[in-house]
Amino acid sequence: MATVLYTNFGGMLCHEDRGGVQRTYVHDEVGNTNYLVDSTTVTDSFTYTPYGQVSHTGSNVTPFTFIGALGYLLLVGRC
Repeated sequence: MATVLYTNFGGMLCHEDRGGVQRTYVHDEVGNTNYLVDSTTVTDSFTYTPYGQVSHTGSNVTPFTFIGALGYLLLVGRC
């Protein structure tokens, strides 16, 4: 299990270090995570329905998707 270090700037999530792998978060104007970007390419993309359902392309796992810039976690399978 890799250690994950998240970085925020001005109260908004902007970066992660997942076991030495660096990724930057790119958010839309609402604060939803749209992309995860490594040093050269987009590794993951996220789209949302009006009610917050997430569609994910890519293989990286992050709980910070719907309004993720503000630090909200999406916990799948929990009430």
